[in-house]
Amino acid sequence: MHSLAWVGFSNSGTSRARTGDYDTVTFTGYGIWSKGGVNSLQQAAVQVSTSPEKPYVGIQIGGGFVSNVNTKPPNPRDALP
Repeated sequence: MHSLAWVGFSNSGTSRARTGDYDTVTFTGYGIWSKGGVNSLQQAAVQVSTSPEKPYVGIQIGGGFVSNVNTKPPNPRDALP
């Protein structure tokens, strides 16, 4: 990533963080994606939650069309507070 476009801090639904402390960071920016000798400018979006009860990492490159990974549980109900 060579250009940060936006960053925000928040709390997960299970957060016990004190006022002014956060357990989740979300950011987006732009960088060069290289594959098969071809370089392209892509947007990256990242969210990381350090919640002890429900940690999460999600990364999308190119709106999820280039790469889309996350640590969500197989059963979506497990992610709800």
